[in-house]
Amino acid sequence: MEAEFLALLKDHGPWGILLIALFGIWRAVKWFGANVAQPLTQRHLEFVNGLEKRDQQHSECLGKLTETTREMHQLQRQHFQICSGSDHNRPIPSPTG
Repeated sequence: MEAEFLALLKDHGPWGILLIALFGIWRAVKWFGANVAQPLTQRHLEFVNGLEKRDQQHSECLGKLTETTREMHQLQRQHFQICSGSDHNRPIPSPTG
């Protein structure tokens, strides 16, 4: 291996070896980008898009839950007013009597 390196250095000089090394690095970076970085980026974008979709669904459910809670609260107020009459200061009777 060392003899081949010295022969290459003798034939092409240090600039030739530098160009060969840079070409090898360029090929490695190109391979890494195509086989690692690009698929990883694509999967990450799919993951983020899925999160955005689920976030929208959760927001819709939360809005429905908020509305239902308001309706239940209003019904409880109406029920309390009907059961207690017009006197709002009167305590709610306990179920045990």
